[in-house]
Amino acid sequence: MTRIAMVFSIFFLLLFSSCGESGLLLPPLSEDGDISVQTVSDGAVLGQADTVPFTLEVGPQGSNPDRVVVSVVDAAGRVVRTVSHAAAELDRGRVPSLAVAGIEPGLYVVEIEFFAAGRRLGGHERTVFVVNAPHRVGGISVYPPFFEPDSLGILRADLEVPAESDPWLRWSFAGRPVAEGRLSEGAGQIVLRSPRSEGVYAVRLELFPQAPRGADFRFPSPIVQNSDLVVRQARAGLERGLAPASSFYSLLHLAGNLRDAGMRIQLLGESATPARLIGEPDPRIVQEFFGYFFENGGGIEFNEVLLPYRGGGLDPFSVVVRMVPARVVDGAILFAATSDDGEFSLTVRQLEEGYLAAELRVGERSARAVTDVPVAPAGVPVDINLAVLPGAERTELRWFAQGERVGGRFVDIGFPRPEEGAPHGAVAGVTRIGGPGGFVGLLGEFGIFFRDGSRRPAADIERFRAAGARRFGDDLILAEGFESGLGAVLDAQDAEVIGEASVLRIAPGGVVVLRAVDLSDGSVVVEVTPVGDEGTEMPAVDQMELLVAHATDDSPIVSVGMDGTVAAAGLSPSRLVFLYPVRFMLSLQEGAVVVADDTGGTVSVPVVPVPGELNLTLANRSADQTVEIESILVYRDRERISGIPE
Repeated sequence: MTRIAMVFSIFFLLLFSSCGESGLLLPPLSEDGDISVQTVSDGAVLGQADTVPFTLEVGPQGSNPDRVVVSVVDAAGRVVRTVSHAAAELDRGRVPSLAVAGIEPGLYVVEIEFFAAGRRLGGHERTVFVVNAPHRVGGISVYPPFFEPDSLGILRADLEVPAESDPWLRWSFAGRPVAEGRLSEGAGQIVLRSPRSEGVYAVRLELFPQAPRGADFRFPSPIVQNSDLVVRQARAGLERGLAPASSFYSLLHLAGNLRDAGMRIQLLGESATPARLIGEPDPRIVQEFFGYFFENGGGIEFNEVLLPYRGGGLDPFSVVVRMVPARVVDGAILFAATSDDGEFSLTVRQLEEGYLAAELRVGERSARAVTDVPVAPAGVPVDINLAVLPGAERTELRWFAQGERVGGRFVDIGFPRPEEGAPHGAVAGVTRIGGPGGFVGLLGEFGIFFRDGSRRPAADIERFRAAGARRFGDDLILAEGFESGLGAVLDAQDAEVIGEASVLRIAPGGVVVLRAVDLSDGSVVVEVTPVGDEGTEMPAVDQMELLVAHATDDSPIVSVGMDGTVAAAGLSPSRLVFLYPVRFMLSLQEGAVVVADDTGGTVSVPVVPVPGELNLTLANRSADQTVEIESILVYRDRERISGIPE
């Protein structure tokens, strides 16, 4: 869960203690016979520079003491300090304060006793903590950021305590204690099940510098954090990472529950089987990612083949996983779907060093596709995507990690083409994520992607656009990595996509028409990445250029060559500086279209009338050189009108 961030965003709930750390606010007078004493509260936290004040008040039936004894008793019952005060030291009921300096950190009882003529009149006691350094609750972290109804989540204390301290923590939820214990025993983090009803619920965390002698403390701590926990359904798929839900056949956000947010249940109805846990996976946080931790054969199981079958065939799909492997076990299963008749299986396994392998078997035929590089080493959060593109005679398996293509191959295994318009149907079998022989680590999210934004059958192979959408949000105009053909390109002449390489090849004289842009809404950045090496000067592309024209009649305004040449009618040719990839900004300033490069160089082209939308066309003016393009990215820069954002 940028770190997937799945992907999985953190909220810090910061509300300060209502009465500070020391708890030195004086409580109402407590009675003992007819002598009252006002002093610190039970649970007061005292530092070495603090003192304990005492004020006496003798009632009308009481006797004035001629001696007052103050003692400090440790948890073992040993008196560690005693001070006796004669009547002459009492100033209108004020007893000299007790100095804490020199008392070792720990839990103590402070006793004050009153005597007259050798007879004990009474006494009071307070339980206090002595510390050498401050103890504070800096906040409460909530995983996931909000809880869904009837779901598990984690509350984690963000503490500021000395390294040698082992405080006692007491958690309350909705007004009731729910957990307590020592920090060393894991009480700094609790797993909590939310109520079934949406709402805002109170969370309270109390910190006591020492554990109690027996049962829990009967008094509140002055070191406290109060906050609210929101319980509600996710309003949109973006709140849980993988999205949109309408593109997923099955989608487990694993937000403390096994609810399937994908379309499978809607498509299959009662024949859809629910997910169930295998073993004892538990909610856990690993490197700030929340999910279910699998070990000792733990996992998730469905009693069906969790793939988009319909009309006798198999649609394209992607197995999408967000995970943090705890260790790499050669052969450990990440995902496995097997039909009951034994005719089909798809398995994803870990291999040594963090490689992954996809094993496809249909009948007597089987094949394997391994990632080109290690993609899932231990301890590293990773987004994995295995795209499966069935064909009548061959099937393509493509590997992606972190949005980048990391391998794949065509295998000689074919599938019948699904009947047009046929409904999806459940296939008897078993699907497991993890489970016996499975991987060890955190599973943050899981999904089976099966259709694009237009609801056409598709695997999730347009990773370049997905990465652009995450990076730029609503400011993205076009992001094309050519993973599935021309994609967002409106028109192309003498240009084609080389499928296995995901590269746009433009022949001499070829043109590619891109989406129109409107500069009145702000500056626009254009990035064109030819096949080449990052950080180098531009590979020779001869006359490759981007033509900018009025959208109304396609009349030209300016051409921007990838060699940095900027040309326009009535303007002497100018030169900008481009590195790899080519990146420049188009903006509208005082009746002119301004072209800017990475270094701050600009060329201003006066234009009449002031344009609204502009057409963008990529053209290869070379007479004999073919140019290959890896990607094209166009996005709006609302904050700046010149220069290129880093």
